[in-house]
Amino acid sequence: AWQHVFCAFNILVSTPLSTGVGPGVRPDPFGRDIKLSNGNVSSRILPIKIHDIDAEDKAILETEIGGVLRAIDFIYKEAGVNRPLRSNEENPGKNQNQTTYRNQVNKVANAIKEIISGMKTPASSNASPIERKADLPIFKSHRIRKYIIAAIALFLVVFLSGYYFYPKLVSSSEVEEVDKSIAVLPFTDLTPGHDMEYFGDGIADEIINSLTTLKDLKVTGRTSSFQFKNEKVDLRTIGEKLGVGYVLEGSVQKYADHLRITAQLIRTSDNFHAWSQRFDMEEVNIFKIQDAIAASVVEKLQLTLSAFERKQIIKKETNPAAYSEFLKGIHMLKDGKFHPARSFFRRSISLDPEYAPPYAFLGIAMARSIDRTNRDSVNATIRFATRAIELDSDMPEGYSALGLIAWTSEHEFGKAQQYFEKSIELNPSSSYTKNRYGYFLTWMGDFSKACRLAREAQASDPIDNNSYTILLDSAYYNGDATAATRILSDYGRVFGKDTRWLRGFLILTYQRGAYKELCKRIDSLAKNGHELDNVELSTLARCYSKMGMNKASDSILLLLRKMPIDNTSGYYYQLARVFAIQNKADSCFSNLARSINRYELESVIALKIDPDFAHLSKNPRYSELYQQLGYDKYQRDKYKK
Repeated sequence: AWQHVFCAFNILVSTPLSTGVGPGVRPDPFGRDIKLSNGNVSSRILPIKIHDIDAEDKAILETEIGGVLRAIDFIYKEAGVNRPLRSNEENPGKNQNQTTYRNQVNKVANAIKEIISGMKTPASSNASPIERKADLPIFKSHRIRKYIIAAIALFLVVFLSGYYFYPKLVSSSEVEEVDKSIAVLPFTDLTPGHDMEYFGDGIADEIINSLTTLKDLKVTGRTSSFQFKNEKVDLRTIGEKLGVGYVLEGSVQKYADHLRITAQLIRTSDNFHAWSQRFDMEEVNIFKIQDAIAASVVEKLQLTLSAFERKQIIKKETNPAAYSEFLKGIHMLKDGKFHPARSFFRRSISLDPEYAPPYAFLGIAMARSIDRTNRDSVNATIRFATRAIELDSDMPEGYSALGLIAWTSEHEFGKAQQYFEKSIELNPSSSYTKNRYGYFLTWMGDFSKACRLAREAQASDPIDNNSYTILLDSAYYNGDATAATRILSDYGRVFGKDTRWLRGFLILTYQRGAYKELCKRIDSLAKNGHELDNVELSTLARCYSKMGMNKASDSILLLLRKMPIDNTSGYYYQLARVFAIQNKADSCFSNLARSINRYELESVIALKIDPDFAHLSKNPRYSELYQQLGYDKYQRDKYKK
């Protein structure tokens, strides 16, 4: 049945009209994908599931149909049970899938009716636009006419039965308002060698970036959408968790030099396929495919775009090799692997020096990972980000890169804020852009605006831990222990007690003045094999000093002095914090000066708001360092919007 019925039918209906499929066999005139009267596209392969199938069989099916398997299911499930749903089981409360038999029958009947109607109407039928070669008369064949009549008769039987038993399902003519919210899932890699993961993730990333430029569309951020990667989760569950009305999903499949991409827009409330399409890379390039997908989302969700938004969702084109290297770089960058990402972006630039995106993202990767004492590296970062804007003045990531480097390496805080504001103006819904700006505002002491941006980012990307970190740091440095405790509790509920939670717990315990409790906690970490870092040793030394245990504080300080000097770890800044609490002003300021001269990031981002230095803020040497870092210029030049 698999070989001689299912696969044979799939080959027949997928074969272009200009060719045959074997001796004496005439190609099917309709194609596998039928354009419906409402503009949607439906496959003539209509999957009906009566039980969940195992992963291996599912992979075989999806490879054959070239897309993700989405079926109308008749499955009854409870603990230890996975069987067909019976017609007399009308209590969805007992069924984990919450399905009823007659509802599913009605969905099947409606799907069959739409397919037959599409086949009957010449203007609406034929294969997908990529495979369509010519419009053919549909009803010339007596055999085809007979099959259609039989199919219509079958439909009428199913339809009338459903109507008789459940009339309310077919009587409603109300038009529902479209839910303008969407999550874009990573496109599944169906390639046998599974070596196209970066490509599937990259397509989803690019579509998210395009859609977040649309102000009337709520787009779930990447981190939250990608949490379902490689997991079998019902789309209704995804819709409930993310609070979205639609999900865009798809697949990529490569064999030889051929690449097939499928995409489906599905309504999460009832798994209705609002739109689906299969694309063949031999005939249409990847940028046209992404444009077509974005355009379909705009159409089906009834969005009205401004001229600027229409421009923003059109992908900038390059050659396939350059784009492939760019997507590999994005894949690394999102995993925090900045140095490998930089290599891929450079290769993309070498393959197409006029393509803007790799310049912008290379600027971001370098701003996050360069040696800030190396002026040549700083200048190179600025050149790459500037070149991105020269090639595309509407590239938000180019401005983000300039903002990062102006903040962390040049101490041009007023200029950095203007760059961050520009990046948000160009992409107002991006959680990444808002979180980058939120971090900056936190360390500048603009806690209210930082929290507003972080909450907006959190609303669109609820499991991105960066927004929680911004909220926690803002509450802590603003002296709001109650808010900080609540945020840390929320963080632990979502992410568990990971390293970020531990960091938050330590700083809150320090803020509460529970120094003895904090010392016990850090000692316990050390006894359990945890290697204490600079921050934890500095915290321990400050706690002992706060409790008047000066010898213990000095012994921990000695351990801190023996730690490796590393600009990224804030070595001199952590020493300065201990000397500040010990009221050793000379040692404190000399170490702060070393920290600033070595471009330790901690001193750049924290000195202005760190409560450990509050009692020294009237000291002239503090004012000198304050001005050296450029905080006075920020107060004068800060962006007022």
